Amino acid sequence: AGVAGLFAAVDPARPRTLEDVTLTVGHVDGQPMVGIVAMTGVGGRKFRILVAMDVAFHQAFLAAFRRSLVLILVTAGGAAVLAAWFGIRQGHVPLHRLSQRVREIRANRLHVRLDPRTLPVELRDLATSFNHMVGGLERGFERLSHFSSDIAHELRTPPIVTRD
Repeated sequence: AGVAGLFAAVDPARPRTLEDVTLTVGHVDGQPMVGIVAMTGVGGRKFRILVAMDVAFHQAFLAAFRRSLVLILVTAGGAAVLAAWFGIRQGHVPLHRLSQRVREIRANRLHVRLDPRTLPVELRDLATSFNHMVGGLERGFERLSHFSSDIAHELRTPPIVTRD
């Protein structure tokens, strides 16, 4: 008469309300459980309802999901770092070539110029300015060389002394 009597006393047309509902998390016999405890009244009598569910499967699923998520994040982070490194390295190739070409210019090779047409748009002004600077250095070296030649010529040629 216990459970059958409970269901017989409940009028399905009248909704019942739960009072003092509490969510509970704990372990029963070493198994993780989650449940609710609620109070209700039926036919003037108060009843405590306890509904619990084993959540070991859910915890195992979440642990596996966490491990997978960490692996995915580490892999994606590593791939992003490698992609960024490769992209930056490829982006700097024209700058490295320009730098190598500039290192080839010496005092005896001031006639060498950079070709701005072979460079990306961002570096063309730099190459043009560099060529202008090297041209100025070349003209300065030429004047210095001519001046040195003139001084050497003057030092080798005896002065002409005239007596009046």
